[in-house]
Amino acid sequence: MPIRKIKQAGREIGIDILGDVPQGSHFCLFYETGEDLIDILVPYFKAGLENNELCMWITSEPLSVKKAKDALRKAMPDFDRYLKTGQIEIIPHSQWYLQNGKFNHQRTLDRLNNKLNQALKTSFDGIRIAGNTAWLRAKDWKSFAGYEREVNSTIGKYRMIAVCMYCLGKCGTSEIIDIVDTHEATVIRREGRWELIESTECKQTKDKLRESEKLAVKGQLAAQIAHEINNPLAGIKNSFLLIKNAIPGDHIYYRYVGLIDKEIKRISVIARQMFDLYRPNQDPAEFSVDDTISEIVVWLKADCREHNVIISTDRSDKVVTLSEVSFRQVLFNIVKNAIEASPPGEEVKIAASVTGDALILTVSDHGKDIPENVKSNIFEPFFTTKNNKGKTGLGLGLFVSKSIVEEMGGSIDFESKEGHGTIFSIVIPLNRDRKGV
Repeated sequence: MPIRKIKQAGREIGIDILGDVPQGSHFCLFYETGEDLIDILVPYFKAGLENNELCMWITSEPLSVKKAKDALRKAMPDFDRYLKTGQIEIIPHSQWYLQNGKFNHQRTLDRLNNKLNQALKTSFDGIRIAGNTAWLRAKDWKSFAGYEREVNSTIGKYRMIAVCMYCLGKCGTSEIIDIVDTHEATVIRREGRWELIESTECKQTKDKLRESEKLAVKGQLAAQIAHEINNPLAGIKNSFLLIKNAIPGDHIYYRYVGLIDKEIKRISVIARQMFDLYRPNQDPAEFSVDDTISEIVVWLKADCREHNVIISTDRSDKVVTLSEVSFRQVLFNIVKNAIEASPPGEEVKIAASVTGDALILTVSDHGKDIPENVKSNIFEPFFTTKNNKGKTGLGLGLFVSKSIVEEMGGSIDFESKEGHGTIFSIVIPLNRDRKGV
């Protein structure tokens, strides 16, 4: 098929319930009467003719070629001009689908290719086609279903819009399922109204596109936030260097110098990662899991005091090879969330172990359980269940943590039950043969 084109902005299709659609679209129509066909296809072809598209209407009972032409003449006083110039062709199904009374899958595809070539040579903006399948016999169904699948899998590459018509009274349940699955969307008449049914694949694709668009906008916001963080952070880093050099090594609080230094570096890494949340990039190195947990606990002491929460640890004395910066960021986010979710006087527990070739980390709290209706949103960006009188964060912590863990080849999940709090479980493979996060 030579008329190659990426799906573009919507074109007027003439079917109100579908709105404007891009070329490369494939729909089906379940009808009951000839009037149903006229109701949908007359405005469909009228829009195509007025938008410089080559049109072809393949008819079958209950609508003859003559009735189809008469219906278009009634809607378009200048219809015969389009018919004379060859911009529209209305033919019976026997001339298009059948040869010697038999349906041939490949022959029909070849004829469709020829029509596309014709549209290109005559400078039309594309092709618009509608075919009625009322002629289909049981023995032709398998072959025709294969034809529909092939059209549906390739039509998105071309300047073409196609509508396939099926008589509802002639279709059983299995046939209806096959038809819906081989079209982007289905239009059906119910109680006198046209309704739209999208295929599962089409719905999933559209959901992914909407999510991609949403994340693209949020990614821009994250980049702006990172830029705003970097500006004051540069001043903080320079000022801290002066303070760090002025504090003697035997000072009682000198240990905090190292912690502050690490946290400033961690903030720098986070800010850089916010420019590209989906591809965080940190080289792995050996570090002690126990030491990192200890430092996180020290750093979160102020949060524990504020919420009147204590942290207990069941640590691992293992030295592992991972991105310590990324591991620290994930642990910090999860533990901080657990502290903020815990009621006063409760305990947050951190447990780490190495089993086989994986580091297993769990963080548990005794806070309120996560409601069922929001569990599926927990790892979404900018989603938060916190309500801390203006102290609520951006809702990026769990999203970024999940992105980092998955980039490291691991997994993160949680279990939350009423009266038992929430347990986050993280599994990270060790000694991977690639550079992890």
